[in-house]
Amino acid sequence: DTLFLAVLFVVAVSIHVASSFCSNLSPGEIVLQAFTTCMIAGILMAGFIFLLYVLRILSVTVDVFCYQSVQQPNIAEATEKWNMLQAILRKASTSLDFGLLVLLA
Repeated sequence: DTLFLAVLFVVAVSIHVASSFCSNLSPGEIVLQAFTTCMIAGILMAGFIFLLYVLRILSVTVDVFCYQSVQQPNIAEATEKWNMLQAILRKASTSLDFGLLVLLA
């Protein structure tokens, strides 16, 4: 996923810089436009990578819970752990929803 995002970043910046050469801009304006494009795209990519990282961690916690439940089948303990995991997932999702909204807007 990170490699895909890096390739997407390079392609997006390259297309934007190539389109700048077609317009009637001075070399200084082209450099400034390329720099600002890299900065904005870099900030967005960092946000997406952060969200992807957090979502992967949440997914792995569910996988670990399922693995542990199969390895040590104790219904009472599994119920308590599942309730705790649900609370963590709910808190994380409500914390991340605004960030996702901002990045996708």
